[in-house]
Amino acid sequence: MTNETPSVVEAMKQLYSSAGEFHLRPKGLFTVRPCNLAAARKAVLKLPAIDFRLARYNQQTVLHVVVSLATNTVQEARAWTGRAAADSARRELAREQRAFFRDLVAFILEQGAAVDQRDDWGETALYQAAPGDPAIVKLLLQHGADPNLAKSGGSTPLMAACTHLGASYGTHFRVSAETVELLLAAGANPEAHLANGRTALQMLDRKYKDVATLLSAAGANTASPKPKPHHKLKPAHLARQGNLEALLALADEEGDAMAYKWLCVAVDFGHAKAAKMANDLLETSTLRVDDEGLAQGHAHWELAVAYLRGEEGLATDLRRGSEHLAFAMKLLAARFESICQPRALIRHLSAEAQEVVERALSAPGAKAKEKKKAATGRKARPGSR
Repeated sequence: MTNETPSVVEAMKQLYSSAGEFHLRPKGLFTVRPCNLAAARKAVLKLPAIDFRLARYNQQTVLHVVVSLATNTVQEARAWTGRAAADSARRELAREQRAFFRDLVAFILEQGAAVDQRDDWGETALYQAAPGDPAIVKLLLQHGADPNLAKSGGSTPLMAACTHLGASYGTHFRVSAETVELLLAAGANPEAHLANGRTALQMLDRKYKDVATLLSAAGANTASPKPKPHHKLKPAHLARQGNLEALLALADEEGDAMAYKWLCVAVDFGHAKAAKMANDLLETSTLRVDDEGLAQGHAHWELAVAYLRGEEGLATDLRRGSEHLAFAMKLLAARFESICQPRALIRHLSAEAQEVVERALSAPGAKAKEKKKAATGRKARPGSR
């Protein structure tokens, strides 16, 4: 049941539209809508209260919403098209958006926003900011954000900052040493761990040696945890078994998109309950702000590749590969080719798999479907493939 009146709905629409937008069009053309900070501030002030909890957004406040948008924008800025003019315009908009979100978060905090308010998933604004812009993390900490408030499942802001797997746009979050240093200086506990014993340091990719040094100096234990039995198994094996709780646990360890992806594989193997769990993730996790279906679409693209190439513990299955490919194209619409680069993949496929991809890309009506999807901007559900 939603609590938003028409005026609240209108305010949120105004807020989203004020954040700027880059839209790639056919033949390398593009349009850019600039940010409008004055309009965004007016939208914030139209809400019944600065800490008004939005039922449609899983009880998030406007601070959550804006911080999530800022973090997602960090990812979107990396989905380059490969066209010089378009990429130059996108970079310029990304710079503008960084300044816009910093100013808007500061404005919301100045209005007295409760910095440690949690949403239905147990996330604070600091947790959502951790994989994004260090400047926003610093702002929240300066206003008293608690660096040790964990979300449901035990994941902390420090873990979110150190987990580079959260790809919404076909790229991974880059772990920021600056963010980790800010969190540790504010008192973040480097020894906080999940139920399986994993800490932020143990989630960190080995290439981030500077971050590992920061965590070790702060007292993080460098020993590997003793995993529970199911963590010795690959996600593909868990999906075949129907070990849905273990798949859901991937949300805390490797990101909500990863948990969604492997729950969809469980659906492929006939575990009907997995479809509801995947749908619940779309509504109650960080994927709830994936309004354009980018994270969801890329998860299905990764599965299409895995099935077509027989990777990630999955046997080659052209039918399932084709299904996930079609679903990814439906979700990503006009952005599909620029984000997923399917033509670069074709030469690495078998002749039969090449035919699947080429048939999908050249299917009559594919472009029309892309235009229709781009106009609606709605997410689809796992069961609708």
